[in-house]
Amino acid sequence: MIDETNGPTIIGAPSERTITAAELASPFIYDQYNRIRTQGAEGRSILVVGSGPNTDRWRTLSCKTLDIDRKVNPDIVADANRLDSVVGPETQQIIIGECVALDPNGITGVDLKKFLPQAFAALMDGGQLFFVTAAQISEPPRPRQTLLAPIDFKRLLKDCGFKNVASWSGPIYLTQSPKIIGDKAVQDEFAVQSAVIYHGQKIK
Repeated sequence: MIDETNGPTIIGAPSERTITAAELASPFIYDQYNRIRTQGAEGRSILVVGSGPNTDRWRTLSCKTLDIDRKVNPDIVADANRLDSVVGPETQQIIIGECVALDPNGITGVDLKKFLPQAFAALMDGGQLFFVTAAQISEPPRPRQTLLAPIDFKRLLKDCGFKNVASWSGPIYLTQSPKIIGDKAVQDEFAVQSAVIYHGQKIK
């Protein structure tokens, strides 16, 4: 149940403005996420986990990036399953998981039972988590792809202490860093046709 009297602060709005139950409906979650992707940190501490090929773009938006792949040159090279080893408690206003692979064993992707409590601890009071993942298995399925039902994902968020848990589903267009082909910079856009954005907020 959404607590309308103690909802999350709307990004870019006066601090006393809170999200109502109606505003926490799924389109609002997408609007909030998309604003961060287009306007960046805007003075806030934002950590993008699993930035991958979008690392450079996130950096131009003044967001910190974390990825296990050193080749994409993230700000922090680390395994997201050990987030607490590189990110201090209550240091982030927003944490974004961008299309991070899921693996309950934590070998080929993120083990949510490990990651979510650590993300919760890293958020400041009032901080928000946006986690983007596939909504369904692709056809043909990608190697080692793991699917978690939305109801189970939301239960994990709530079990970790997150409030105002909600989700949005639909296509998301992710713009990678420009690629130089000949003398032209080509912006490579692709769509995750069946994606879900999960939202949760830390409220003490």
